[in-house]
Amino acid sequence: MRTLRGRLRSELVWHLLGFALISVLAVWLYFPYLENPLVFDDTNLFHTDILTTAAIAPWEVGIRGLPYFTVGWVETQIGSMRAHRWVSLALHILVAYQMFRFLEDVLLVGNEPSPPSLAANPLHVRWIAGLVATAFVCHPVAVYGAGYLVQRTIVFAALFALLCLRALLQAPVQNRLSPAVWAAVWASLSILSKQHAALLPIAALALIPVVGRWSRDTVRTGSVFLLLCLPAMLLAVLTSLSVVGQVYESSIKDLETELYSLPQ
Repeated sequence: MRTLRGRLRSELVWHLLGFALISVLAVWLYFPYLENPLVFDDTNLFHTDILTTAAIAPWEVGIRGLPYFTVGWVETQIGSMRAHRWVSLALHILVAYQMFRFLEDVLLVGNEPSPPSLAANPLHVRWIAGLVATAFVCHPVAVYGAGYLVQRTIVFAALFALLCLRALLQAPVQNRLSPAVWAAVWASLSILSKQHAALLPIAALALIPVVGRWSRDTVRTGSVFLLLCLPAMLLAVLTSLSVVGQVYESSIKDLETELYSLPQ
């Protein structure tokens, strides 16, 4: 019992340290830019009625209603660009922390069947997971989601996707269906945050062989998970049929013409 308590206390300390490090780095990097103005499509979004509708009745927005609710609520209740940036930063930190926890889980759980002599060192695993998460939170490409308010949808979809993967990873380990049910809830929220995540449940099934071989129990777990995700997957596909097989951002051709017409 003391050994178990000591291990849990050690894990809690490492998780708190990981969260603190990720938070400090993110705040240090983004703090000077919390007053930055709107960029790109943010301007279009803030000059429509979408945010007001999302703040009052997010279900009327349909898919992406939850992410837009967070933007709309801040805009209608606070109306400060700094507040928008702080919310984006907090969500960015949460995504990076969940990435840290997911990498830790998948490296430790996936290595459990190995002989003790080949088992991964938990300390080394946490260092690796922590380094990857801190690299992500500071990476310039991550600014796209962290600083671009209209892409709050991507941030929410990524956050829920990581929670889905962590929950699904535990279902075969615990040999219970409840983690798979929670995984389906998180996957559905990810899809409802951005319909581009419609195939997340299928991709997530690749985690099951990481834990162990396919068996009757794992097939049951995967089937229940997919069945529960099916409504959100169908909704995302059916509401996006107009863009399936079509050129994405077709108006870019007009911009290309304008660029070529500029004086050399």
